[in-house]
Amino acid sequence: MFNRLYRFFIATLLLSVLLAACGTASQTKSTIAPAVEGGGGEKAMKGSTLTNPGNLPAAPSNGDNANSQVGEERMVKVEDPAGLFTILFVDTWTQESGSTPGSLRSSQSDWYAEAEVISAQGQTPMQAAQALDASQANGMAGYQKLVIQDGNVNGLPAASLIYQYEAGTNPVTGKALKFIASQVFIGGGPADKLGHVTFTAPYIYYSDLSGIFDNILAGFAWK
Repeated sequence: MFNRLYRFFIATLLLSVLLAACGTASQTKSTIAPAVEGGGGEKAMKGSTLTNPGNLPAAPSNGDNANSQVGEERMVKVEDPAGLFTILFVDTWTQESGSTPGSLRSSQSDWYAEAEVISAQGQTPMQAAQALDASQANGMAGYQKLVIQDGNVNGLPAASLIYQYEAGTNPVTGKALKFIASQVFIGGGPADKLGHVTFTAPYIYYSDLSGIFDNILAGFAWK
């Protein structure tokens, strides 16, 4: 009888130790798993940390506004002529050469996105954005800085200058037409080169288009 109780006691004790060990292993596994899944900080952040300014008006509801495109656009990868970078453009927009040799432009109506590689002239992305601000965005009429910011694009150092300017006049009111532009400078590429991405839209449409502009910018990558 004693031997039987003794064997039962020993078996119960061993089972308790085994269950405790399994519980500890399970807890350790659940603690480690998120770190492994997250790559332990080794993977670069995807997308862009740069943000568009708030407090801009929504596009007017006239049945033909930009907001209807957000989240529905199909993107197409485009490579620059020099083979230095790729970017995602909206495939239904017009794809063409940009305003400078070697630049790429994607446009629709009065808004567009343009991407190119420029000489860094020894400047960081933020220094390039500050120099552009100091130039009053190269003498644009009605220049008004909205925001200048540091950030990154897919883990690459970047900075953006977003500003308001005037171009042309309203044919009905005769008043100057207001536009907003965002110029983004991206480092981490070839020596003394910067990626340069520009977005421009009429003031009343920029807010609704900012989601599409964000997707385009997040598609920039050095080759």
